[in-house]
Amino acid sequence: MAKTYDCRDNGGAKTSPTSTQSSGSQVHLLDKGPTLGLVYDYSGVVTGPILYLVNNGPTLGRQESAT
Repeated sequence: MAKTYDCRDNGGAKTSPTSTQSSGSQVHLLDKGPTLGLVYDYSGVVTGPILYLVNNGPTLGRQESAT
C-alpha cells in the first residue's frame, strides 16, 4: 500500500491523496510540535520541525513524515 496523506478538501471532506499539493484547496494534517500540535494547513509550510501525518498501511500504520 502506498503512503497516503490525511487531508481535507475545500468543502471539509476527508481525502487521502498519495502525493502532496503545495497550493489549492487541499490542506494536510500536520504536526506543528508541542505548542501547536496537530493542525490542518497547506503543505508549503512543511519545513524544519513541521511534519506531515501519513498512513503507511496496515503494517506500519500512521507515522510522521518530512516528505
